[in-house]
Amino acid sequence: MRPLARTHAFVLLLPLWCAHGAQQSSPVRPVDPGLESQTSPNLESKSLREARDLFAQATEARKRGDHGDARTKAAKAVAQLGGSALGSLALGEEQMLFELGTLANDLGDLKTARTARERVVQEHERRLPSDHLELARARGNLANTIYAQGDLPSARVLYELVLETLERTLPPDSPDLTSARTNLGVTLNLLGDRPAARALQERVLELFERARPPDDNDLAEARTNLAATLQGLGDLSAARALQEQVLEVRERTRPRDDLGLAKARNNLAVTLFVQGDLPAARVLQERVVEVFERTLPPDHADLATGREGLAITLTNLGDLSLARALQERVLEVRERTLPPDDPKLTEARHRLAITLKDLGDLLAARALAENVLAVRERTLAQDDPDLAEARESLAITLGTLGDDAAARVLFERVLDVRERTLPPDHLELAAARTNLAATLKSLGDLPAARALLDRVLEVLERTLPADHPGLMAARAR
Repeated sequence: MRPLARTHAFVLLLPLWCAHGAQQSSPVRPVDPGLESQTSPNLESKSLREARDLFAQATEARKRGDHGDARTKAAKAVAQLGGSALGSLALGEEQMLFELGTLANDLGDLKTARTARERVVQEHERRLPSDHLELARARGNLANTIYAQGDLPSARVLYELVLETLERTLPPDSPDLTSARTNLGVTLNLLGDRPAARALQERVLELFERARPPDDNDLAEARTNLAATLQGLGDLSAARALQEQVLEVRERTRPRDDLGLAKARNNLAVTLFVQGDLPAARVLQERVVEVFERTLPPDHADLATGREGLAITLTNLGDLSLARALQERVLEVRERTLPPDDPKLTEARHRLAITLKDLGDLLAARALAENVLAVRERTLAQDDPDLAEARESLAITLGTLGDDAAARVLFERVLDVRERTLPPDHLELAAARTNLAATLKSLGDLPAARALLDRVLEVLERTLPADHPGLMAARAR
């Protein structure tokens, strides 16, 4: 009896509007409240004059396409004004830091942008009332940068402060207030606080549906964001309805190779996948990949992500050869563009290893699975579920190759982790016991195998319907 292969049915690529992780496109990017800056002329200090000169040089470097020099000059200008050192600033210095923060953020130098924007917030908090709109603007700018850095808890705190201020000071239908709700809603969804995200996003959508024409882009983005949250809450029918509305608008208003149209198709494809409509998901994902192949550079992350998503669907449809070809192209790009221990590179190897094993190319699968395990053992905590998954995957391949002794060691470590970290009736814990039992049976330890299988059967009888295939297979064993 061979170990159970991990099913692909629960491996889901996130939609392109979900950020981090596989570096995909982010949700609607947080936007500045857009409030007017209020500064007055001021006698310039030597530091301010030097910072202005550096800012001008950075702006010129950006215009001629030398972004590296532009980032260097902007960082020097921020340092010239004291960085985030405490102490009062003249208004001219404050405005210069505001402009430097915007430039550094646009150039992708988030560290410098955060330093400048933190200093502006400190100064505004020192001299302005708590409900002043300039303070809300400064906090919003800082939150945008922190969000882009991936520090979502810190961004959430700032977005909440901004929203509280704007709710007290602006009319209910103010665009700035709507943007603040959008920013916080996207962040809450990514942090897993989906009920709170849903409440905010429903208010935004309600406002846009009253005030905007049916083909409005902001209305489509509001539907996209709410659909992402609903999908996370498991309300797939409602998510699908919103995504179909977005796609219908995009198909009517955008050219065929528009990336926003492609991403709308991908978002709907993910929901269809989760609902089990794999053929429909495949059709949409194939169109997404076709557009990306025509419009994006060969090493673009979104192209790799699109191929990866299509490969997952093809695997679940049983088209392993085509899935393998796509996964090999994804891995080739990841190996060229990412550091050796990057999680996205490791995941690409993991997916390909499973496909190779399923196709019977066991030696190639073993080599990749060993690489995945080595990286995850270096980079993850011992109880991390991804590390357990890597051990399980390699153990399955080793068992298929006949190396049951080595497989047993890995399966025992997987079971140990899952017994400590999962509830007693969790199906992944039952799968770990089943896999180890299969290996023990192959090694001739029938009493130990039987004891594990008896525990699995008890769990499945409590958790699955009487006619479930998994329960029927457990009884047969």
